Amino acid sequence: MNAKIFREHLTGTLRAPGSKSYSQRYILMAGMGNSPVTVHGVYFSEDEQVALGIVRSSGAAITFDGDTVKIEPDFRCPKYVDVGESATSYRISVGMLAAKKCRTEFIGRPELARRPINELLDALRELGARITVKEDGFINLDASEIEIGDVRVDQTRSSQYVSSLLLFLAFCNNEGKKLEVRGTKSSEGYVDITVSCLKTMGFDVNRENDIFTVARTNAEPVKDLYVERDYSSAAFFLILGALASDEGISIEGLPDNSLQADAVIVDTLKTSSEGISVVFSESKIIARSIKSYVMHVEIDADITPDLAPPVSVLGIFSKDGVTIRNPSRLSIKETDRYSEIIRLAESFGARIEKGEDYLTIRRGQEILNPEKLSFSDHRMVMSAIVAGLASGYEIEYENVERINKSYPSFLNDLKRVGATIRIEPVS
Repeated sequence: MNAKIFREHLTGTLRAPGSKSYSQRYILMAGMGNSPVTVHGVYFSEDEQVALGIVRSSGAAITFDGDTVKIEPDFRCPKYVDVGESATSYRISVGMLAAKKCRTEFIGRPELARRPINELLDALRELGARITVKEDGFINLDASEIEIGDVRVDQTRSSQYVSSLLLFLAFCNNEGKKLEVRGTKSSEGYVDITVSCLKTMGFDVNRENDIFTVARTNAEPVKDLYVERDYSSAAFFLILGALASDEGISIEGLPDNSLQADAVIVDTLKTSSEGISVVFSESKIIARSIKSYVMHVEIDADITPDLAPPVSVLGIFSKDGVTIRNPSRLSIKETDRYSEIIRLAESFGARIEKGEDYLTIRRGQEILNPEKLSFSDHRMVMSAIVAGLASGYEIEYENVERINKSYPSFLNDLKRVGATIRIEPVS
């Protein structure tokens, strides 16, 4: 699907969608648990629908009421599961289904099959799981003879390996077995989210340096789970406001003191721009972003890889620029985001400086009109749209349906703040 998008006047108030990092974990844990759970705040992104499909394939009954999902588990090992393009649901469900000693075939989109998973598979193989990689790049899992023991994994390429094995220990009779984490830490905030979800669901998680243990407690079963709103989605509109809204764009309902690593976007923008303000209301915040000069911004892709695409847009329009540390981390996302961020910036005439461990983007002599932009990655599509609106040009965007992977209401939210969107026929 193609769309032409432009603006005259941008302002308004929005509520960010729920964090799919939380919702996918809650859905998978509920579907493989022992008692009914209602998950509140599901926005039905493609990734969330993948998680729902996995638990449905595992025997759970699911009923819907607005943004709430009631999951009544009746677990049985699925013959196969479709993991779509969701790396979170894929990697986490591998560990959970191994804990249940399942024999399961995984299928999904080719883009996901190219993303790393070998270190997780090797960790499970050491426990006796038989795992073969099919011609399509996905796996056949046979954990019927797995022996529960201490498990080790190298987390360098993905924190989701750690999350998967924490859930493996939670959903098997682990009798005090340990998870030892090795390698360079990456996106550790997502491990913190997994630990938080486990504790909410009644598990006791202990960590001493790089050793984790997980144990069940005698806590009453949780009946209701609430998904907090997502900072990585809010980032697109906070950045849009900083670049293009004279009256401001506000985001309501963001959680205060969130474990989401991407929550750093608020403080990052506050320190680089006078146009960012925050109002506290109980345990929530309202973040408001008004057009103002943006000084140099720096982020670390090892810690907040999902912020790199939208934050890079600031560099396109800033003389002080944006620096992304450890940008090579971006090459193993849904697409090679490292190259795609450069392509987006250059399409608007930005200047690029590359080093071994950094990427800097600065405004060029003039802001060019690319007229048409095409990306296949959901965060790159949304970042391109933000850049186009900030430029003031009317631009056509291809593949806008890809935003449904994480933020299905993105186009509607753009309309709410004043953007004009025309869906174009695809020739």
